[in-house]
Amino acid sequence: MSEDFIGNSETRRRLRGLVETDRLHPCLLFEGSAGIGKATTAFWLAMLSNCQEEKRDIRPCGGCWSCRQIPKGNHPDVLTIGLDSTKTASIISVAQAREVISQLTVKPFHARRRFVIIDPADAMTPEAANALLKTFEDPPDQTHFVLITSAPASLLLTVRSRSQRIR
Repeated sequence: MSEDFIGNSETRRRLRGLVETDRLHPCLLFEGSAGIGKATTAFWLAMLSNCQEEKRDIRPCGGCWSCRQIPKGNHPDVLTIGLDSTKTASIISVAQAREVISQLTVKPFHARRRFVIIDPADAMTPEAANALLKTFEDPPDQTHFVLITSAPASLLLTVRSRSQRIR
């Protein structure tokens, strides 16, 4: 998958290095213009981190169970949060935030690293963002958040301060 995606090669090289040296920050903020591959890179990162291929330079292999399930949205340890379909406004609600927090109390089912991908992160209500702050700062073991946004200034300063910004 890494070879067939054009763009973000320097970002992916840095992320690969962080994964391989076990220095991946628990809360990443992927920011940039719409359509540049932030979400694709987030799923690539989840695949890279959980690929079952033994040879590191081949990861993500695209063929193992994790690499096949993550892009389909079927991996139990890669959670995605989008706009709340029960609301008329385009938001990520506090109810969604609390649901994720409750799901994180259970140990990962299959993954070496669990990922929570929030897209678009700037749609989080202040209540949702505040509910997640402690979890962003001190997540369960081997759990990582990837916040995706085209408008980082729309996020609470406290969220931005707890994240490693990836532009």
